Amino acid sequence: MSLDQHVIDVRDQLLALGAAAGGPVEEAAGRLAIALEPALRLALQRALTDAADSLRDQLGEVATVEVRLEAGEPVLVGVPAVVEPRAETLGLAPTVALPAGPAAAPASGALDSPPTDEDAGVGVTRFTLRLPQQLKARIDAAAAGESVSVNSWMVRTAERAIAESGHRSARRSGNSLSGWIG
Repeated sequence: MSLDQHVIDVRDQLLALGAAAGGPVEEAAGRLAIALEPALRLALQRALTDAADSLRDQLGEVATVEVRLEAGEPVLVGVPAVVEPRAETLGLAPTVALPAGPAAAPASGALDSPPTDEDAGVGVTRFTLRLPQQLKARIDAAAAGESVSVNSWMVRTAERAIAESGHRSARRSGNSLSGWIG
């Protein structure tokens, strides 16, 4: 979508108004038309963003609308929602995201069976984790080796680490203190 024609239309209308008044008003209108162009482009882009937000709210979980700049011009793009197939339909073990809030450590052997949908009933929290690229590649490989999603692998690994840590006492080494404080 080109904003050029819209900006030209506003500029031409401003110049026509200035020409009708003549003299210094015409000169001021010419300067104002040039000065307003960047602000007008920005205002039009904001209007498109507001329209995209309104459409996003109306579409709900079906799709989203984004405003992208391509060659300096805004483009409205509809992006369908990605619906991930359930693990069971792919013949994989079910996956679970991290439970929200404090959760009890699993009982011994609880990690031997895959998580169930009831496990997910406690609530799910989404968060961002920044990892070094090499560690991320190792996590991907480990999850693939167990034929589970990265999310499931990380949940299971976190549960194991918490279960194994128990209430160990802190260990002191030189001037540093390590371990879990319970």
